[in-house]
Amino acid sequence: MERSDNGNIIPLEIRGGVGWTARQVERIAREIYDHNPDWAVFYRDVLGLDGIVRRAFDTSEALAEFERTESYEEILKLLTQLRARPPLPPDKQEPSRVITVRLPRAIHEALREEAYERHTSMNKLCVSKLLQFIDKKLVPTDGYKLPPQAERPEEEAQQERDAVDL
Repeated sequence: MERSDNGNIIPLEIRGGVGWTARQVERIAREIYDHNPDWAVFYRDVLGLDGIVRRAFDTSEALAEFERTESYEEILKLLTQLRARPPLPPDKQEPSRVITVRLPRAIHEALREEAYERHTSMNKLCVSKLLQFIDKKLVPTDGYKLPPQAERPEEEAQQERDAVDL
């Protein structure tokens, strides 16, 4: 393994990625996990825009199919285990960003109650929910679509990559 130009821990054998099986991607995710990274670094390197999953499954159809596999479920379990650990010192953490989400009071109250029942913060609960697979049929569209990453200014693309709210 080595660090790529953007700081990801990317195994040399996954550079091209296309044609890899779910089990092979899971094995490489476990290798990254064994380096004991911060959970956000693991997310970036495995599930993020430049991570091994998107390198291996480079179409939306292939990615959706992968997200229904046992390997994807195992990767999410590894991520959850890392999130359960005490946070690293701030200088060792992945930079975080803040988003504001407008939601009805009833949803806010339900989230607050669920966080209380799970003995966690609303922030951790919401991040957990954001990390889950959602069938695209369950997400209403409003006609707005971001251009592919390559067509966006680099600063805007980097802000989106860093948008994981700790």
